Amino acid sequence: IKALHQYDCLRANKSSSAWGLEVRVPFLDKDFINVAMDIDPEWKM
Repeated sequence: IKALHQYDCLRANKSSSAWGLEVRVPFLDKDFINVAMDIDPEWKM
């Protein structure tokens, strides 16, 4: 997760830019990820 922005987000940005789209990645906030990772796996879908 620490290096996700360097690879997947960069790739998504290049791919979307090639088609003239602007993509946002709202779920990379560290606090959001920490909360999501602390949820009991049985509670997740």
